[in-house]
Amino acid sequence: MFAWTFREPAATLYGHGRRPVGIHFRGPTFESFDGSNVTGTVKASATVSRAIPWLLLRATANQGDGVLANVDYVQRLETRGGVAPAGACDPAEDATVAVPYRARYVFYAD
Repeated sequence: MFAWTFREPAATLYGHGRRPVGIHFRGPTFESFDGSNVTGTVKASATVSRAIPWLLLRATANQGDGVLANVDYVQRLETRGGVAPAGACDPAEDATVAVPYRARYVFYAD
């Protein structure tokens, strides 16, 4: 029997004014539209009911001169959704499925 597994994040990041300011993708990497980015590694995780976990990520690499250039930590909080479908999957018919989620990301720089 086969089960659904996490593959990679794919998210649009929105600023305080509700306009898109960047993207989040495999790595985990966060990239601002100003060209800067930060890649991190999980330092802590908290399980929540019916949603993807809350995370604390420590930066392992930064690039560019923009808003993410000096980020040391990223926190994922207040998650809703993103949980893999329940039950088995058939790899012959169910190659991938996108599972929407919402979260608050907080970026910290020393």
